[in-house]
Amino acid sequence: MSPMLRFHWLPSLEDTLPPFLIGLLEFALIDLTHPSLAGPWLFVLAMVFTTAVFTSHTISRRARSDPANDYFFSQQDSAAPTDYRESGITIASLVLLGTLLWVFPHAYWLASLALLVTLTGMSYQYLEARRFWLHSIKDASSIENDHSSSE
Repeated sequence: MSPMLRFHWLPSLEDTLPPFLIGLLEFALIDLTHPSLAGPWLFVLAMVFTTAVFTSHTISRRARSDPANDYFFSQQDSAAPTDYRESGITIASLVLLGTLLWVFPHAYWLASLALLVTLTGMSYQYLEARRFWLHSIKDASSIENDHSSSE
């Protein structure tokens, strides 16, 4: 939810619901933490990823329309479907692995592979969020430096 901390925009009811939905899904993940429930656990994790991607897109779309965020969005192209390729692959992989683990609950090698894919997807999402966060801070600080040096 780092865009909420970085950008200016007028929040709507639509912006306030996803954190609660993600929180509920996280409680479901805790409840499903058992080796025999790895398939459903991966489905719920896919729902968390989907909600986070959708929320990030919605907030970015609204923040782009606010002139206070031009320092960031003037250097970023509008999101295209190809920008969500990695997230889509991660979500599809989680659903596929969840289905396979639901059908074959004693395939422990598959459960290990699923956890590795999950860890890889989460690490990638973390690195992407970090990259955009650092990009927005760099842009904001360089603008602030430009304004202070011109005064």
